[in-house]
Amino acid sequence: MSYQESHASLKAMIIFFGLLFFVAIFGSLLCGLWYGHFTTRSTQLTGIQTTAILEEKFTEGSRQTRYWFTYRFTTLSDETYLSSIEVSEAIYLQYELGDTLRLRYQANNPSFNSLEILYTDLNLSLWSVIGLSVLVIGITTVLGISFVRLMSR
Repeated sequence: MSYQESHASLKAMIIFFGLLFFVAIFGSLLCGLWYGHFTTRSTQLTGIQTTAILEEKFTEGSRQTRYWFTYRFTTLSDETYLSSIEVSEAIYLQYELGDTLRLRYQANNPSFNSLEILYTDLNLSLWSVIGLSVLVIGITTVLGISFVRLMSR
C-alpha cells in the first residue's frame, strides 16, 4: 500500500468517524428538542385547562440574567403540582407574586404543563429548532459527500 493510499484511508476513517460522532451527538440533541417542542405543543392543544398561582419569581446568572417563575396548580383529581420555568424578561416584569396564570396540563402526567403566556415564545423557539436542524442536516450532508468522494478514489 502506497503512502497516498494509506493517507487517503486515514482521511476516510477520520471523516467517517467524525460523521458518526457528529450525527450521534447532534441527532440526539435534536431529537430531545423536537420531543420537547411537540410535547409542549400537544399539551397546549389537548391539555386540561386550569389556573396556577405565581408562587415565586427569581433570577440567576451573573453575566447573563435568566428569569424564572415558580407556580402552583391543582388538577381535576385534586393533586397539587409545583413547577418552575424560565421566562423572558418582559414576561417576568409583567407579573407579580400571587397573580393567576392560565395553563394546560396533560391528564396522564400533569408534570407536563404549559403556561398560556408562553405560547408565543414556544412558536418563536420553533424557528431556532428548525434552523439548527437545517444546519445539522447540511453539515451531515457535506461530511457524507466528502466520505463518499474519498472512498470512490
